[in-house]
Amino acid sequence: MHLHLRHSRGVDSKGRVHITADEMAEIYRNFHAALNETYWETASNHKICTDAMETLKTTHISKKNGRFLVLFTSVLSEAYSHAHYNVQELLYDDRDHVRADYWAEVLLLYKAVMAKADKVHAHSKCCHQLALLLHFASLYSLYKDVADEVGLRF
Repeated sequence: MHLHLRHSRGVDSKGRVHITADEMAEIYRNFHAALNETYWETASNHKICTDAMETLKTTHISKKNGRFLVLFTSVLSEAYSHAHYNVQELLYDDRDHVRADYWAEVLLLYKAVMAKADKVHAHSKCCHQLALLLHFASLYSLYKDVADEVGLRF
């Protein structure tokens, strides 16, 4: 399953892809379809998750609307939570190191998301920010053994 968009708007000088909220919704739908197809196949499921992670890391998070940020963090939360469980089965020796790397990526992405969330002007801003924080809390519960408290400041 291909998570990337057929028609992207372009890549900026930092290598980030600029997409709309509707395109983020397409990524979300494609990601869920791929997860459903590979749910019981750990290696294939992990590949879908790492593809989604790479897509998120190269997506430009600008002053978008709350819908974009919620979709972005929904994919982020589900990709990194599935990856957490997949790593438990796939890796034995260096799983803590891999999970620590994943947590560092989560923190970087969430810091960017929360910086933009403060700038979203919408009547539902509070609900969107709460949804973003709930996704983060869910991930923290999985990675807390490899997380450091210093990185938790937004």
